[in-house]
Amino acid sequence: MAADIEKKLRAAEKQYFKLREKMAAWRRQLPAEPVQDHAFTGTSGRKVKLSQLFGKHDHLILVHHMGPQCPYCTLWADGYSGQTYFIEKKAAFVVAAPKPVRVLAKAAKERGWKFKLVSDEGGEFAKRMGFWSAPGDSWDGPLPGVSVLARKGRKIERVSRDFFGPGDPYCPAFHFFDLLPADKA
Repeated sequence: MAADIEKKLRAAEKQYFKLREKMAAWRRQLPAEPVQDHAFTGTSGRKVKLSQLFGKHDHLILVHHMGPQCPYCTLWADGYSGQTYFIEKKAAFVVAAPKPVRVLAKAAKERGWKFKLVSDEGGEFAKRMGFWSAPGDSWDGPLPGVSVLARKGRKIERVSRDFFGPGDPYCPAFHFFDLLPADKA
């Protein structure tokens, strides 16, 4: 019995990883979308343009965060702190949330977040990027996810995107929870 389950598990894992590879390849084939040079507010209170968030990089990984009131978004963000150093070796990294700067700065300080955090108060950028619920949905507000942006001269394009949700690959804690017995998961 245990050997059968182990065999099914290994086969499913192989399928899962092959599917993830296919999905990554399909995302890379999506056409680039032009993006306006939106103005955010940094936790210092100063305005910062999207183009400035790239720093020395040609690519920017921008996480669409719902805000520190969301337990899932906070769990994801806690994980970014440990990964930021490695991510920023390949691309710029920033988290944007539709909350006032003071709320974001307080959360970052309390939780020890080490990544760049900007306010998209009102959610205008999230809405333009498709990370806001549609009118009439049961949830009215921001949606969590990520946009990967490329800078080509003065032009900015979104080259990839993904939505976040419980069990996704962007939060390792979810996968640890899956290993727990059902009554603890």
